[in-house]
Amino acid sequence: MNDPNIRIFSEIIPTEEVDYELMQTIWDVARGQYGHICKVDSEDDRGLLVKWAEGDERHYVRKKNLHWVGSHWICVPRPWKIYVSEWDDETLIAQSHELQSEIMVEGFSMESAVSKVRGKGLFSMFRLHRVELRIDAIALLRGLEWDLSPNGPFSSALDLEISPVTLAQTMKDSVMVNLAKELDNAWDRGAPEGIWWVAGGSGEVWCSDCIKPQMRCCCVGE
Repeated sequence: MNDPNIRIFSEIIPTEEVDYELMQTIWDVARGQYGHICKVDSEDDRGLLVKWAEGDERHYVRKKNLHWVGSHWICVPRPWKIYVSEWDDETLIAQSHELQSEIMVEGFSMESAVSKVRGKGLFSMFRLHRVELRIDAIALLRGLEWDLSPNGPFSSALDLEISPVTLAQTMKDSVMVNLAKELDNAWDRGAPEGIWWVAGGSGEVWCSDCIKPQMRCCCVGE
């Protein structure tokens, strides 16, 4: 895969099934370029060495900034959690070759799904995987703790230094736990259905006239 933006044509793997592996693609949002994992060190939080596509440059990336989006990792230092789920065994997206449009269809089999768009030529059919976005409360609070530290912006830029003793008391474990719970609860209250979208798996071309895969289409020459 040369461009992570074309991930709809790649095999989708649910988040819980993913391990870090050599040659997996990483898209770095800040750099605006992609690379491949060339070294994995499971004992190190920085244990992913990435070789970038342009030139021989290599550097480590932090695992906490990586999010699996079905076919590759994205590296973005923001407090998000992204989950890619299993295919639900019935929802697909049909992309029309003739109309250059797409619709969501359901069916207990590929044939039944294609029959929903019967008589409209060739379609690429993609199995849909739900992708859910949640906030990573712990990552957000760690960022807050850093911002309040002597090296953070409140001290360095705003000249509002907080002493280590006060910081430790303010951000003690019980406070952090309560904040994390309330942040998760606020996310659920604000978006009770979650923030989600769907991503395609590997596409398969079907003929909607004879309801068969393109390789077995019997409409040629008719």
